[in-house]
Amino acid sequence: MPYAVVNTGTVLNKACIVNVGALVDHDCILEEGCHIAPGGIVKGENHLQKGTKVDSGEVVPLQFYR
Repeated sequence: MPYAVVNTGTVLNKACIVNVGALVDHDCILEEGCHIAPGGIVKGENHLQKGTKVDSGEVVPLQFYR
């Protein structure tokens, strides 16, 4: 989506959505079906489990496993 950023070393599995203005920092793993809503931020080295949703404006801290 426009203005979305996915940084180096990040793995996006099937059916992931990184919405408008969302940021996924370095070395993250997003399992199947994850959704990063507009303006959501996932800091580096995170592993989001299948179907995780990060809401608009939410910040997922470093090394947080859901």
